[in-house]
Amino acid sequence: MDALPEIPGATRTAAVVHEAADAAGLHLVKNNPIQVLHFADDVQENVRLLELHPEVEKSLKEGDRVFIRGLASDEAILCTHEKSYEVKLVDTSNTMLICRDIQTPGQEGFTSSQSTGGGLIRQEVCGSAFNYLEVRPCRGRMSRLVEVLSEHQYSGPENEPENFVAGYTFSDLLELVQGSEAELLASLKRCQACCIDNFWRLLDTDYFEQAFDRVIQSLAEKDWPIHEVPVDECCELLTDLLPRVIIEHCLKSHGSESVDGFTYCLDEELVSQFYAEYLLRRVAKFNYKEFMDVWQQTVPLGVTVSVDMLKGVALHDMTTKPPVVWHFPKNSLPYDVGPRFDALFRERAKWTLSDLRPYIQDLATPQQTIEALLLKQTRSTMDGTGEKLYNSRNPL
Repeated sequence: MDALPEIPGATRTAAVVHEAADAAGLHLVKNNPIQVLHFADDVQENVRLLELHPEVEKSLKEGDRVFIRGLASDEAILCTHEKSYEVKLVDTSNTMLICRDIQTPGQEGFTSSQSTGGGLIRQEVCGSAFNYLEVRPCRGRMSRLVEVLSEHQYSGPENEPENFVAGYTFSDLLELVQGSEAELLASLKRCQACCIDNFWRLLDTDYFEQAFDRVIQSLAEKDWPIHEVPVDECCELLTDLLPRVIIEHCLKSHGSESVDGFTYCLDEELVSQFYAEYLLRRVAKFNYKEFMDVWQQTVPLGVTVSVDMLKGVALHDMTTKPPVVWHFPKNSLPYDVGPRFDALFRERAKWTLSDLRPYIQDLATPQQTIEALLLKQTRSTMDGTGEKLYNSRNPL
């Protein structure tokens, strides 16, 4: 191999490098190659480095694509198909030097055969950086979803203007929210959005209540069990009253489809919660005992209601005379952590963990557990019975 040109560091020998390392207290492995750096004439300083999270790296190696999602005014969120990651600029105290072919121990090809005379490998520094982009797992930011879907609520085909195209396709929504495809699908399911003619729509509350109640009444009329509702027969029975897509949405949003796709198994708790909201939405507060009696009479035959079914749907206060219950659904609360806790503590100054958990469960991530959320957002005290109560850490 031709001799290295006369540039700084190129005339060093392995012996000189070992001598300098020993003086600095560094112990180099004998016979391993030594890489000598020198700067290129046009070192690039406008380089942006991205430190990949292991799961993002895995997705890329498997051939998946990643996206930066959101509007120009949003903070950057990087998304794979399944998860979301916030992107933060991190400054470093030292300058990072960038080489194209730097070798590290354990890396394939890290052998002395690559070295030039004396065990030295010449490496050119082509760039430098003082910071890098760090990727951290986070919840997809879906706070904009309900807002945009509320623009065009669906209240039946008879109320749709002629040639009227309204709503957002799934691709449209991916451009607006900051989350993965899987997180968007989960959020659409959580807010009970319905895909009508390829556009995602929220159903008008009154229209959905009437539609779902008609579906439930058809079960009683035909003596169909709640756990085995025949899809085609149900749609045929209600064909003059409701579009098939709405009937299927009622079944899907409150149950699960069978493997063969011919029947739906309705979830007793979800059905009971629907009727609880149906009753509570119409009054400010309801006498607790009277509500439980009316609620039981409203649900389908064979379904037994319980106060535990109200978690995340309503609150009750057994200390008043008479005890009362009122509508307080989780899906009406802000999506982000801070505003969510503020809304909860404006509704009730002190919470038990069992009452609070249904309203904050979806905020937890592997990196931020419910316990960590409570530590950051609340203060705790003990009541007279020794039960822990949580109140706001921030002034409201």
